[in-house]
Formats: sequence, C-alpha cells, structure tokens
Amino acid sequence: LLRHTEGRYQEHKPNETAEVFESFMNMEDDLVVRNVPSAQGLVLVGTFNGIGGARRALEIVGIEPALYISIESDGECAQVVWRTWQSRVSFGLVEGVSVEELRTSLATVPTLELGLVVAGPPCQGFSGLNRDWKGFKDSRSDGIPQLVSLIQKLKEAGPNIEWNCLAENVASMTSIDMSDITEHLGKIAPTWPLHLDAALFGHVNRPRVY
Repeated sequence: LLRHTEGRYQEHKPNETAEVFESFMNMEDDLVVRNVPSAQGLVLVGTFNGIGGARRALEIVGIEPALYISIESDGECAQVVWRTWQSRVSFGLVEGVSVEELRTSLATVPTLELGLVVAGPPCQGFSGLNRDWKGFKDSRSDGIPQLVSLIQKLKEAGPNIEWNCLAENVASMTSIDMSDITEHLGKIAPTWPLHLDAALFGHVNRPRVY
C-alpha cells in the first residue's frame, strides 16, 4: 500500500541493512552528534505531541529525559502517551499553557540544564497537496505563532535552562510560506530550514522541512 500511494515499487535503498542506516542507529563517530547532559539535566517538551514520537525517538537512542512535558489536544493521542509514559506532565492546548504552569512543572526537577522542544504544528494550511491551501490565512496554521509564544513562555519559566527547538512541517509548502515560518521562528532564535526525507533512513518517503 505504501509503495502504491507513494509511486515507488522498487526495493527501497537504503534499507535496514544499509551502512547509512546502521551508522545512524549506532551513532558512530563519523556523524555529528552533540553530547547531551545526563538524564538529570534534560527536559523534553513534546508540542503538538501526537502519540509521543519525540519521546520514542529519544528512547530508541537510549536517552531518558529527567522531565517529559506532553502538550496535545487530541484526547485519543493523549491517552496513548499516558499509557506509554506515565511519568509525564500533560497539557491540552498549546496556547492554553501558562508561564506559571510551566514554572511549576520545571521546578519539580531542579537539576534541569537543557530543554528540547520538538513540535509538529498542523500542516494542512501549508500543504501543496491541499487544493484549498491558504497558508497563514488558514486558522490551523496558528500553530506556528503558538509555538513561538510557548517557547517564549518556557524561557521565562526556566531562564537558567538552555532551550532548543526542532519544528517539522511539509516540504510541499510554498517558498513564501517557508520564508514566513522562518521569520516567525527567528523571533526566538536564529533559524534556517533543512530539507530531510525519512526515506534516507527507512521505507517511507516523507519529505519534510525541519
């Protein structure tokens, strides 16, 4: 089914036996991998968190954050996160989280040094596959400024924490939308888009801009 919908019928290369896949999974020395602090120092904030993909990614590479904050408005997705990682702090709407709530959550782990915010804001308004795409005129595209606001709140709530952000959206967006998103995210830190396709590491073509 995946091969049919993505127009790819040939055997996928690289696959799990390929050198690039093994190198990535084993985090070999030829790859640029930043040293992260011990689990006592890391807070992960999954924003528009879905079923916890960012938390699972850290789990795969053997990193367990000292604090995991999940922000997801879909009840069924939130239930998946709750059942899988019960030691987490949960919020519903990204725009509904207050500075005081974040400050209280961060204070539960006094040793925090590094904050990682991973976000997948809704993409329907930017997708080139959507005939009715409206860019930032689509109300679902409000996730971008909401993400910026959240990071500003996190910096206020945890001023001694080094905050970093990785955001993901569709690669089929227009260059104008990409420029506008980059400008929004540039309000919190120097930002530049990076094109990456999951097909480099697995069986699914999923071109995205990070």
